[in-house]
Amino acid sequence: MKKVLVVFLLIVAGVGAFLYFPRGGASTSAQSAATLAILNTAIEGARAGAAFAPALDGEIYATGDLVRANVEGRAVLTFFDGSSLSVDPGSQVKVVALNRVSTDGIQVTIEQSLGRSWQSVQKLKTPDSRYEVRTPSTSAVVRGTGFLTFVQQLTTGGTQTTYQVDEGTLQVNATAGGTVSVPAGTQVTIAEGAQAPANATPIPPSPRLEITSTGGLGFLVVAPTGQVCGPTGSKAEIFGCVVGPDKVSVREPAAGRWGLVMTSTGAVPLGTLSVDGFIGTARNAGRTTGRPYAAGDMVRTGLTLTPGPPLGLSAFEPPTLVTSVCAAAATGRVFASGPVEGRADSIRTFARDNKATAVSLVFTEAELNQAVNQNA
Repeated sequence: MKKVLVVFLLIVAGVGAFLYFPRGGASTSAQSAATLAILNTAIEGARAGAAFAPALDGEIYATGDLVRANVEGRAVLTFFDGSSLSVDPGSQVKVVALNRVSTDGIQVTIEQSLGRSWQSVQKLKTPDSRYEVRTPSTSAVVRGTGFLTFVQQLTTGGTQTTYQVDEGTLQVNATAGGTVSVPAGTQVTIAEGAQAPANATPIPPSPRLEITSTGGLGFLVVAPTGQVCGPTGSKAEIFGCVVGPDKVSVREPAAGRWGLVMTSTGAVPLGTLSVDGFIGTARNAGRTTGRPYAAGDMVRTGLTLTPGPPLGLSAFEPPTLVTSVCAAAATGRVFASGPVEGRADSIRTFARDNKATAVSLVFTEAELNQAVNQNA
């Protein structure tokens, strides 16, 4: 009876419903490896030289494992120190080495043979820690930074690698010789067989969102595609996201609705969240919302970004108190309260008058367990 009830709920309550658990072999631990989050379908993994097979959300990847995305696939590898690697469609990366050193140290070597990736690297905590990226034409050494790597196939044969740095500094070595320092706001491109240039060049002006909180608020940003990024939970799934203690920056943000989730561990007389749109250094638009927060409050809101130039930002949606992160980050009209058995009926009623409107149905683990126990 328990299995019948749970299956019924998942089928009726949401086509995209799933439960997330880290997976992996008995010898692979998330404490010394990387966890895969699949943001879109069509991600494949290969373990230690084995054939590629469909990857599962929550799988554990370690030294020698490969992840690749087809033209529609997107995924994020989150390492045990909180650093993350976002893989764009059509990309292939390999974890050449991944080791825990000293007490909190990490040594990572990533090999990228094709496509785009975004890497958000935590500040390395020990002298023997190291984070390195290798491509066919370069190797780059990182010590706490956010940067894009783009390995592009050339029509003349071979590849070229472009690094664009949004935070921190990269030390890039060309396979053919030479080293160049790439600080924040600059880029470098090196083709196979070419030496490193003397200097990096400025990144051309591009769109950027900056989200800043005051009053000690934690927050998460939810992109139109569903990925999240922010200081709450140290999430960095959004491609091009750089996370600080009270600020998030997103390069080339997608047009559409951006969800925002604010949290407070203590009472705050006035906590604010500001969203600013830039192209290069020019501020195009800005919005600010503020309210008092009680201890433990979780508030959901959002606004819509229209592409530029200039960028446009709508007014904030009315803030709504919610009771779970899932409900706060969900897209569309959210059904996250009331009796478990009645939520599907609520969606049917809503759908009759709101055709083609996105909805999200949220159950907490505690609610599902309670429903199972009541019907055991």
